[in-house]
Amino acid sequence: MPSHWSYPSSVTQYAEVPNHIAWRAVGDDFTQLNFVTTVTDLKHISNTAVNDIKMKTYYLVLTRFHWSGLPAAISGIQVQVNVKRLGRITDDTVSLYFNQGIGENRANADLANDKVYGGETDVWGLETLTPAMMRDPNFGIVLRYQSHPNWPHSAAPIMQHVQIRAW
Repeated sequence: MPSHWSYPSSVTQYAEVPNHIAWRAVGDDFTQLNFVTTVTDLKHISNTAVNDIKMKTYYLVLTRFHWSGLPAAISGIQVQVNVKRLGRITDDTVSLYFNQGIGENRANADLANDKVYGGETDVWGLETLTPAMMRDPNFGIVLRYQSHPNWPHSAAPIMQHVQIRAW
């Protein structure tokens, strides 16, 4: 039986490189992850003379989950993310986090707004995942989005919610 869905109480952001697109917030910390958007649109600009210009967001690190009903042994993790993609924004990174991205990156090209990653018997490629790790305030999820790799566009993702549960 899975735990109850849990929501992050800490959401921070960081950039791999400064020209990536930040999420709108006060400083680097979000007090609530609800209808959070980027400071500007992600763009894919077609440029056949040089190379297409494609943009990525800052990484969002979601941690400090308050667990209810966490199993004694972890056999699977499921993450549900709802982000309005406007038909163009794709996943770049969807990974578990423990002081850094860990396990397999579950990013895919599906453009659905509401997506589920993992499941009852899926530990994201990790050999060890314990309840103690999951209760640690540094455990969570890391997300990043990118402009569509094939279609030119200008659109801003709108993050609506992220939740996680364990079996």
